[in-house]
Amino acid sequence: MSESPNLPTPDESQLFPKDSTEEKADPKENTNQQTQKELPPLEPKIPLEKVILKPHPKCLLFPKKSREEMAHLKENMVQRHEKGLPPLEQPILLLDGFILDGRHRYEAWHELAAECASDGWFAKETPPTEIVQADDEAVALRIASRNLSQRNLSADQRAAIWIKLVKETPSLRAKLETREKENEQRMKSGKPKGESDQGCSTNEYLAVGANVSPTVMKMVRRVQREAPEAFESLSEGKATVKGIVSKLETKKTPAEKSLAKPQPLESVKVGDKVFTVRAYGLGDSDIHLEERTVKNIANGQIFFEGNATKDNSGVYSRDEANKQRKKALADTIRYLSSEIVALREKLNPPPKKPSVQKPKAKAVKKHAKPKGKALQEPAASPALKVE
Repeated sequence: MSESPNLPTPDESQLFPKDSTEEKADPKENTNQQTQKELPPLEPKIPLEKVILKPHPKCLLFPKKSREEMAHLKENMVQRHEKGLPPLEQPILLLDGFILDGRHRYEAWHELAAECASDGWFAKETPPTEIVQADDEAVALRIASRNLSQRNLSADQRAAIWIKLVKETPSLRAKLETREKENEQRMKSGKPKGESDQGCSTNEYLAVGANVSPTVMKMVRRVQREAPEAFESLSEGKATVKGIVSKLETKKTPAEKSLAKPQPLESVKVGDKVFTVRAYGLGDSDIHLEERTVKNIANGQIFFEGNATKDNSGVYSRDEANKQRKKALADTIRYLSSEIVALREKLNPPPKKPSVQKPKAKAVKKHAKPKGKALQEPAASPALKVE
């Protein structure tokens, strides 16, 4: 096989001939192009209005502000800037590249930049941010402290939002499930709350995080179970928990209402002591407590309505709405401490002794004295002396 002769390599201009109409390049332009190629590439500068950060899923749990609230926020930011203060009191929190807290401040800043407010100052500057690096529980508690306590939210909204936030936080959800299991086992065994237990019910535990009463938390959790579609409206402030619960009650049949109504307890036995659940101090309208509540009263471990001051009656109350219940419980506790012996004798009376036949009484006279006090004869007046 013969070897191919060494042929000259064709030039690029020969393979791809240029058009005859193409003008020759200027040698100065070639020099500039070579200089630009030698320089490192510049990073593109993206304008602020093109950088749009998206809110974090936990940030979306809180309701969006109204137009009036946004207008007030923008006005406040402009006034603070004119006074020489930072437009934002707190930086915008970022987590994994998303807005964890401050989406409304972020939107207000961009709107002011588009409006060229303050002579275009907001368009030239960027809003202050802070990157959060913490575990999921610390993140949830931080966003809750910034929004649940500072924003103008109702108790129903705070309870519903906190329930959803706990559900979205794995560590808080695990603690809640553990507490529910322990409380369920304790209730089945009839064991009162002791130092080894969690120390409060599930509703009380959730109520502390949302800064609401356990009663409100109990009703909101009921709406979550029985009316999930209405539960979303609670966090948005479009409905009230009392209104939803009243609708749930009207839908129940009389048979369901009778089953749902708790049966009143007359007494509860704790060890060798018997306690009554009847509350005095309300006249004819008595209240009946749950068995576990009475057992906690008996063991001196009863607490009501979260953090509050303790009065002389030993009952904890949080707001004025619980005064009537507080008074009834205080009277119940005083009654339990003073009448335990009488209650035991009443509920467990001693066996009756065999009766001994007495001799027959004498016959009663026919003309018996009339009942009541006998009329007394008037005393004789003293004799008058005649001189």
